[in-house]
Amino acid sequence: GRITLTELLRRGYDKGLEVYDVTSPSKPVRVAQWDLTPECGSGEPMVLVHGVGTSRRIWDPVLPRLAATRRRVIAVDLPGFGGTPPAGAGFELGAVADRVMELAGVARFDLVGHSLGGAVAVALADRHPEAVRGLVLVAPAGLAPRPPRIAGALGALAAPTGELRRVLGGPFAA
Repeated sequence: GRITLTELLRRGYDKGLEVYDVTSPSKPVRVAQWDLTPECGSGEPMVLVHGVGTSRRIWDPVLPRLAATRRRVIAVDLPGFGGTPPAGAGFELGAVADRVMELAGVARFDLVGHSLGGAVAVALADRHPEAVRGLVLVAPAGLAPRPPRIAGALGALAAPTGELRRVLGGPFAA
């Protein structure tokens, strides 16, 4: 079943609720945005890592349901996506995995990675096995290493893609 906004507020999930006005060409619009991260729910931590071309906001539709299972759900922006600055030049998987570990802010957790986030999740689990209790990969990328030139080119595209999504807004917004 569905969980209503009223029910979530009653359960104490009121952190991160923002209401603001947006000026559009046709008329002003009042927007309510519920940013449930980085702390949604309570219990055993679960860290969610998004894929390429999006941000942690891709997890928003499932955060309340995951939190309702008595989990502390933490959705992070990959470095260079959303509101997180890059971890360095290009997109070096090890550096990105280390940065995601820092962004998670917890010592031990279950880890879910989607698409590019799956590749980062595998690298994080390899570099920090003591931290990752369980690993779930959803349509993962990167199970075969990419040559440094290709990895660098993909990393170079990350920032302009994110900026384009912010400028275009609407269905493209991160």
